Amino acid sequence: MQPSAEKQTMKFDSKIPLHRSVAVKIGLCLFASIAAVSISLDLLHSRGSDTVMQTVARGNAGVVVDLIGDTLAPPVAFDRLDAAGEMLRDTLMTSNGAIVAATVSNAAGQPVLRVGTASKVSELDSAAGVALEFSGVQDISDRIVGFPLELPDGRRVGALAVEWDPTYLDTVRTAASTRAVLVSAGIGILCLVGALFAFGPLVVNPLKRLRRDVERLSARDYSVPSKDRMRADEFGAVSRAVDAFRTDLAAVASLEEQARYAEAAFQGASGALMLTDTGGEIRAVNPAMRNLLSVGEGMLHGCVDEDESTDLIGQPVQRLIGSAFEDMQQSLEASQETTSTTVIRLGKGRIQLAVTAIEGKDGTVTGYVLEWADVTGEFRRKAAFAAIDATQLNAEFDLRGSILEANALVQRTFGGPDGETRLDLCRDIYPMKDGLTMDAVLRGLSQGDGFDGLWRIGDQGPNAIYIEASFSPIRDADGTVERVLLLGRDVSEAQRELQIARDRQDAAERERIVVVDELRRGMSRLADGDLDASIETEFAAKYEELRQDFNDTVKMLGEAMSEIADRANNIGSESKDISATAEILSQRSESTAATLEQTAAALDDLTGGVKSAAEGADKASAMVSEARQNAESSGEIVVRTVQAMDEIAASSERVASIIRVIDDIAFQTNLLALNAGVEAARAGDAGRGFAVVASEVRALAQRSSDAANEINSLIEQSRTQVKDGVSLVGETGNALRHIVSSVTDISTRVTEIAKSARSQSETLEEINSAVTQLDQSTQNNAARLEETTAASEALRNDAETLVATIGRFRFGSVSKTSAAVQPPTRQLHAPKLAFVSGNAASSNAVEMWTDF
Repeated sequence: MQPSAEKQTMKFDSKIPLHRSVAVKIGLCLFASIAAVSISLDLLHSRGSDTVMQTVARGNAGVVVDLIGDTLAPPVAFDRLDAAGEMLRDTLMTSNGAIVAATVSNAAGQPVLRVGTASKVSELDSAAGVALEFSGVQDISDRIVGFPLELPDGRRVGALAVEWDPTYLDTVRTAASTRAVLVSAGIGILCLVGALFAFGPLVVNPLKRLRRDVERLSARDYSVPSKDRMRADEFGAVSRAVDAFRTDLAAVASLEEQARYAEAAFQGASGALMLTDTGGEIRAVNPAMRNLLSVGEGMLHGCVDEDESTDLIGQPVQRLIGSAFEDMQQSLEASQETTSTTVIRLGKGRIQLAVTAIEGKDGTVTGYVLEWADVTGEFRRKAAFAAIDATQLNAEFDLRGSILEANALVQRTFGGPDGETRLDLCRDIYPMKDGLTMDAVLRGLSQGDGFDGLWRIGDQGPNAIYIEASFSPIRDADGTVERVLLLGRDVSEAQRELQIARDRQDAAERERIVVVDELRRGMSRLADGDLDASIETEFAAKYEELRQDFNDTVKMLGEAMSEIADRANNIGSESKDISATAEILSQRSESTAATLEQTAAALDDLTGGVKSAAEGADKASAMVSEARQNAESSGEIVVRTVQAMDEIAASSERVASIIRVIDDIAFQTNLLALNAGVEAARAGDAGRGFAVVASEVRALAQRSSDAANEINSLIEQSRTQVKDGVSLVGETGNALRHIVSSVTDISTRVTEIAKSARSQSETLEEINSAVTQLDQSTQNNAARLEETTAASEALRNDAETLVATIGRFRFGSVSKTSAAVQPPTRQLHAPKLAFVSGNAASSNAVEMWTDF
């Protein structure tokens, strides 16, 4: 049967656009699948690389911390933070970016050294304090590793915390990821090309033949059977169905006239109807059915091709509803019913499908009428209500607060013994937000406002019920609020756990406040110089060791400072003796200067007398010459004597003994200050102030030792000079006695040697000049004695400063009474000079030299 072309009801394009081709779509799906697999593998590889990088970086940081931990402990213990900082900076440089920052804390958990740039300085400082409680390398937090610093004797002196960063391994990971992506892309492209070549004979060609078969059926050409009906795959099944459809169409061609009337009724029906044969091939759909599938929420997506979605005639209904059609056929056959109803998923929607069998005259089933109804909205509403009802507290109240309806969860939570739910908004529910009352909530709800937050059910107590819920107004058709809807969940257990955590935190905070307050008071007393500032209040068990350490530190510091005070007092006493001795020597030097000055005056008178007797000195010229020679010799001896006596002020055996004692005291004080500095360093931040005091004491002791050594050197020189001076003084005495004898002889013969007296006068002038030089040397000697006295005064002042520094502290039970050093009152009395003339001056001078 070959109908004319005019009767053709549908036309097909001879060429399908590329973007509508099944092969292209399947290729795109395959490409998308390959891309998804590649991306998934790359993400898994990236995550695995991140894990490996973090593990490697953390391991490197742990190894570095373990290596430098033992080396870093001694500098931290002895407050050598510069050496520790240099060591950490070298470690950061050699880690190649694995470690970006480090913090060192002392034994008290306080940070004393930071190196590098940390992302969170406070977290790194806190980790350094936490590391004190562990042994070995520990992970304190994300990217932070801690390690306690211990001396060889096991004593912990601090902790080290480092922040590590795995980004320095990004280059390796990037290269590996790039290589993996390129390989995956290449493999994916090869698979896609191969699949596209295979789609031609396997998929595209059978679809084209099937398309031609459908085109012929559409053109009412039922003479050509399907070529693929003998295939055993899906295309064979579809082809056989099409071929069966072709046979049926040929059989019913004669009945077409009768079917027109039924067709008119079918097309005009308001319900969505579909006619199929017994095999499920769609024979007809009415406009309501087309409208249902066109306006539904993607119901045909994935079920039929886009170009077939507008004309379902000739397609198997199984492409729309899958095996549901066969199941309903079997249900009809088993129940002997004429209609079967079910709800199925179609795309994103839900369809209620009613299948009615069409029976022929002989009672056999010739086809089926499928009535479709979209129940997607109703299904979703029921599912949403069921989910909310199962997991949320759901109740409705009137505007007076009385409960009207409640779900099972509300009944189980708030129901009474008789199963009745007793819950009232005004009496039983309390808002947890400050300043909000239920009266205000009800007023707001009646005005259309909603409220949410945390609410308490019933009175406060350990068994109180807390809900996190919202209250929303429900309006009627005219917008008037008639009900209140409660939706929420029970958070009572979470609230109880939160309260327990708060109570524990408050208890820990109270213990910490007690510790901090007592330590603050103890440190304040130490800052005021009270070395008896021990803590008597007992701490919590975990802080008791801290209190004992603090008290032991205060006790040891008090004993050390008391010993230093005693040593300082001894230094002050010895420096006082040195000052007194230097004062005596200075007074003697001044007395010698006065004597020389009187001698010079006597020589001046003697020169005048010789000049007046010059006329009678001619006869005594020979004796005057001899006397002049003797006087010159005496002048040289006197000069040497004055030079030797210049060093007498610093040449005392008692001074040497005192200086040695001072040197020993300074050495002992230096050792004590050094020990005090070490103990203060061990105490960490608590002993930092005492370390400064110990450093000052050590500096003062060093200055005292240096001054004592300098004075001792001068005394050693003076000892040798004194021996020479004693010898010279003896020679000077003999020479002077000869001079006196000669001058006496010259006086008896003065009248006879007047002329020679002129020469003698010149000689006396030279003697006078020599005596003047001797007087100047004596003045220099007195000046040096003044310098010696000033040095002893400086030593005494240093001792006073040391005692004053120690005096700032109150030693309590370990203190010793230490008298402050009082400087000796220095009184310099210059001798009164008596200027006499003539023989009286000479006689007075001889007497003074003999006494000396």
